[in-house]
Order: sequence, then structure tokens, then C-alpha cells
Amino acid sequence: MGWIESGRAWGERATDWAYLMEPYARRANDALFDRAGVGPGTRVLDIACGSGYAAGVAAGRGAVVAALDASEALVAIARTRTPDADFRVGDMFDLPFEDDQFDVATSFNGIWKGCEDALREARRVVRPGGLVGVHFLGLAQAAWPAAVLRGATGTVAAWPCRCHPQSGRYRMAWGG
Repeated sequence: MGWIESGRAWGERATDWAYLMEPYARRANDALFDRAGVGPGTRVLDIACGSGYAAGVAAGRGAVVAALDASEALVAIARTRTPDADFRVGDMFDLPFEDDQFDVATSFNGIWKGCEDALREARRVVRPGGLVGVHFLGLAQAAWPAAVLRGATGTVAAWPCRCHPQSGRYRMAWGG
């Protein structure tokens, strides 16, 4: 299924998702934003933003927010929730943003196993020294990006976007 079909599928129950399901992640939003140092002036991109709940949380901390989702229906809700943010409908595998444009890129249950190209895109749009933070459901051993986390446990992860030159591995911080 391509991103356009996926967006239509997610958009079929957009209002239900926005008001019944998405707020479940508030604790994860806060934990990841705390780890990433999101605050006034931080340039944040939320990938697979859904109805923009996390983007609204980041904006409430004073961040300058951009976000992308495949569903026009969900993005319409997001634009209503946080009118000053830059919400776009698009493909997380081909982000419509410049290299090194953001301090932090996040995804809350949007970048899954098999979406390694979306992670590469997130890394591309984050400045050197910035962070990509991913929240996912399930045990770290069973859920992607467990391979990237290299044995970390927990459900919230943030790691620098550039490889550590001495080890070739990502430096990480996690909690959960």
C-alpha cells in the first residue's frame, strides 16, 4: 500500500483517532520532548503526525513546528488544533523539507519496522547534532527500531542524527 492509500485509510475515522486515541500518547510526547530538549525556538518536525496532537504539545512548549502526515483528513484536524504550525500532506519516505532544517524530528508510532527509508529522511532534515526521536509501542526487543537502539530497553528513544565517528554507532538516550 502506498502513502496515498495509507492516508485515505487512516483518514476514514480521523475524528475518532484525534479525540479518542491520539491523546493516549501525552506522557510519551512529554518524555520524548524532555529528552530532546524541546522548548522555545526549537525547530521540530513531527513525522506521521496524525491529527497533530504531539505537534500541538511541542508548540505549547514554544517550539516552531512543522509536521507531515499521509492523511488529508487528519492534517485538517491538525491545522485546526495548531494553526501556526506548518502542516503538510505527504510521504514520510520523501520529506518535502530541506537538509538540516530542524533541530529535532519526532515520530510517535509512525515510523515502524520496514520504514528505514523514513528514518533516513528524518536524519536528512535534522541539523548535525540534532536529534531524531521515535516512540513506538511494544517491547524494544520486538519493535523497530530495536536494531538501531542496539539493545536499549524502553519505549521512548532519542539519538543524535550523525554517526559517532569513533564507533560508527549512534549515541542514544532512552527512557520508558
